[in-house]
Amino acid sequence: MTVIAQLKDGRTMASASIDARTFITPGSTGYITATVSELRQVEKVLGINLTSNPATTVSPHGGPYITGNVVGLSVYVAATPGASATGTSVGGEVEAVGF
Repeated sequence: MTVIAQLKDGRTMASASIDARTFITPGSTGYITATVSELRQVEKVLGINLTSNPATTVSPHGGPYITGNVVGLSVYVAATPGASATGTSVGGEVEAVGF
């Protein structure tokens, strides 16, 4: 977790890694979360970067959902030739503004 900037109105811009790499079966939807520990309350999500291993298409399916300083997101992992039948590891980073 990293503080990116302190805004003039007192809010903080921060980033956080997705808590744990989650295995999602290709062709299905899974749920991932990131806790932005520098913030007590996330007001707005500015960006989400997703990664996968093995490399395949991962796209946001719903959200982001905000509860306090936790950001959740449902993601879809495409059933592509590069996807593993046993599951794809999904991770990433969230950038948010809050206080």
